[in-house]
Amino acid sequence: MKTPLILAIALFALLIAITLLANWHTQRQTAAYLYDNAAQIPAHKAALLLGTSPTLADGRSNLYFTHRIRAAAELYRAGKVRYIIASGDNRKHGYNEPEAMKAALIAQGVPAERIIPDYAGIRTLDSVLRARNIFGQPSYIIVSQKFHNERAVYLARTHGIRAVSYNAADVHLLYAGGFKTRVREYGPHENVSGPAHRQTAQTRRRNHRPARLAFRLPLTQGSLKPWQNLSRSGIHARRFKFLVYLR
Repeated sequence: MKTPLILAIALFALLIAITLLANWHTQRQTAAYLYDNAAQIPAHKAALLLGTSPTLADGRSNLYFTHRIRAAAELYRAGKVRYIIASGDNRKHGYNEPEAMKAALIAQGVPAERIIPDYAGIRTLDSVLRARNIFGQPSYIIVSQKFHNERAVYLARTHGIRAVSYNAADVHLLYAGGFKTRVREYGPHENVSGPAHRQTAQTRRRNHRPARLAFRLPLTQGSLKPWQNLSRSGIHARRFKFLVYLR
């Protein structure tokens, strides 16, 4: 009876050790590309704002969302970026992270024409690859909390994208959802100790293609809405979330 229990404990301890080592490696590899001060970060054409829900399950405001919006708006006001790609989830009817981010950014004084929604940023990996493959940006500033930026920058640079990041204010672990979010990021959700490594290998085998693709369109044509048709392709935009890219 004791042997299976000891083995289970040993395997669990090994898993924890591997996860911690992988996260340490990620932090070490990305430390030079993370910024806390907007004045110090190099200017880029675009920022990639990573999405999250604007509210918690109980209806309260999500501080992760609020802080990311403020950080992205701060970069724009400081002249560090000309465009903000708001990348998030829009798979379910009535749930639209990109439009929520766009509205919040406009409320912070960012012009609507400078905000480009990406409706297919389902995962962090999708967002970082689509910023290059769909929106034509070989380098950009990622905006999220530090623990998320570490993973996003690692994924981006592993795929040859010259990304840096601006750290939004963090959220206390005791805040509703704070501990759960940290566990999800450091655990087997998409971090570099598990699925993110597998995603890196998978996307390399697929020529660095994100899970959801779209045709590139000049920014001068304006940002397409999800329900608009693409006359050049004859394919409805609702299905593939077609968007413009930045020249």
